Amino acid sequence: MAAAAERALRLDRIVFSPARRPWQKPTLDTPFEDRYAMVALALQHRPHWLPLALGAPDPAPTYTLDEVEDLTTRLPRAEVFLIMGADAFANLSTWYRCRQLLARCDFIVLARGTLRLEQLAAALPRGAVSRILPEGLELNGGHRMHWLAGFRSPLSSTGNRRRLAPAGIPAPVLGYVRRANLYPSASKPA
Repeated sequence: MAAAAERALRLDRIVFSPARRPWQKPTLDTPFEDRYAMVALALQHRPHWLPLALGAPDPAPTYTLDEVEDLTTRLPRAEVFLIMGADAFANLSTWYRCRQLLARCDFIVLARGTLRLEQLAAALPRGAVSRILPEGLELNGGHRMHWLAGFRSPLSSTGNRRRLAPAGIPAPVLGYVRRANLYPSASKPA
């Protein structure tokens, strides 16, 4: 997804920030430190892709809006885009302070499943969309949702965790998972 977004919008840099305590996943089995280490390992050969720990390391839930605000404070001149699949964007109205998030940054949304642009517009809170365009949505408040309709990938983070398929996971990350015994039932070498 990141590579497709980078190509389509000619992004200078992509920041990957695992959530410390994702509020929609209260029972996360893998600690933040391990998830951050795996992100850093996965990005080690991509100089323009950077791991970044955002937010305060406290026990409070992590919200995307807070992370976007933290990022814009750290990089005040940067134009911020959130990259996500259409399946996640379709649920954006359930996210914490969704309207404020829509007013804070642009979105790059990649086709996943059978969701269409019109369905994604309808899934947002009433009044959030000012226009539907062939290349995405114009959001009220000056931001946009950039739609990458041609994206196709069989990979998903949930599927990768279940299988720990070497084709979908960089070797250093797979090695880390095995050494740390993060997913014991799935991390046995084939």
